[in-house]
Amino acid sequence: MLRKLWTFRHVVLLLAIAVAVPSTAVGMGAGHGSTPKFGWRALPSQQAGEVIRAAAPADLIVGPIQFARDRDQDLPVNPGDHFRFGPKRIFAFFDYRDADRNERLRWVFRHLDTDTDVNFGDVELRDRDGHVVGTLERQDHDFLMLGRFALIIRTESGRELQRGEFEITEAHENDNHPRHENENNRHENENKRNENENNHHDNNNHHHDNNNHHDDNDNGHHHR
Repeated sequence: MLRKLWTFRHVVLLLAIAVAVPSTAVGMGAGHGSTPKFGWRALPSQQAGEVIRAAAPADLIVGPIQFARDRDQDLPVNPGDHFRFGPKRIFAFFDYRDADRNERLRWVFRHLDTDTDVNFGDVELRDRDGHVVGTLERQDHDFLMLGRFALIIRTESGRELQRGEFEITEAHENDNHPRHENENNRHENENKRNENENNHHDNNNHHHDNNNHHDDNDNGHHHR
């Protein structure tokens, strides 16, 4: 009887420990301990920076959004809100607080100049307080077009929690990016075509000179 009672208490204790230990898995299909190169992932608060302070602890709060051209692990590299034309993706970072367990955030990536949603999705928050790292890119994975973009964060019910904006601007003529490479290739092809046309004209002129020389020889032969 004592052995059965001890076993029952042991099982209850193990269950309590299992419930108390938070999961470290991330949203958007990432498993335990995985670190996807691109995509969206939510981190527990101990891995995040300073979490924002909530005015109303009962409500989910999302802090300001920071954008960056690249990232080192979960930290922004070259942050800003203006980027030269050329990247296919921009990274977004923000903190959150007071989330319900397994609550989901919906996000929309919008091109403001054309009022077009170029991508959208959601991310699962498995910790009460934490940090989110997301990848912003077009669904066709092409270069981000010129103009202003917005990242809009909403609850599952559609209530907007936060938004941030950045802009893709014209690249400087000395910048090395695909558009300028294509223009340089086009100019090189035009120069080659002009060289070929000049060579063609030179060959035609040489052909005419040979014909004139041939005519002179014929005339000299007839005079004899």
